[in-house]
Amino acid sequence: RGDHRLDDRVRERRYDDDAHGVENGEPPMRASTLRVHVDGTAAAARKQAGAGPVELLQHPVNLGVARAFDTGLRWCVEHGRAGDFIFTMEADVTNDPAALPGMIRVLGESDVVIASRYAAGGAYVGFPWRRRIFSWGANGLAKLCCRVPGARDYTFFYRGYRFEVLERAMRFHGERFIERKGFAANAEILVKAWKAGPLRCAEIPTVYRFDLRPGASKMR
Repeated sequence: RGDHRLDDRVRERRYDDDAHGVENGEPPMRASTLRVHVDGTAAAARKQAGAGPVELLQHPVNLGVARAFDTGLRWCVEHGRAGDFIFTMEADVTNDPAALPGMIRVLGESDVVIASRYAAGGAYVGFPWRRRIFSWGANGLAKLCCRVPGARDYTFFYRGYRFEVLERAMRFHGERFIERKGFAANAEILVKAWKAGPLRCAEIPTVYRFDLRPGASKMR
């Protein structure tokens, strides 16, 4: 639904989806766009493919957000290489691409970066109070049960990972890398990456523009 609007905003920021080099003393990193569609929006992705490389991974039915994460992240690790940065975000323009340069800079010194609603300067816009309370509770419970140093926002999709962190986590946990269903899988990814080895986690503030969503979500 919102993919074309996201593509427009990415082009406005002049990001190059094909070869985005970052000089940090390591070989230049490749950046590409990967989308895992679970809600029948594959046609929209194909329509936008001319604007840049889009690797479409399509589930035949809606298997839920956890399976989407698992499929997409495993594809990235299988086809990636050391030095790559892997990002996850919601493609309905609620996650602002303007945060990407800051996230890339932070990943130069970290293993995982979270665009956080709870970091100083982060905020919600148009987020229903019921869902906001649920988010506070879920994040509080995650911090109480399995605190990951440097993390405050455990449930937000907008993150960047070093390739090596995800590769290590998948090798350590195997098929049990993602076992939770629904949005709890997002916290699980972070915790299991931390359990697989030393993890430098950092956050930058972001404003979650829930008011820009073009329609109701079909994610489970």
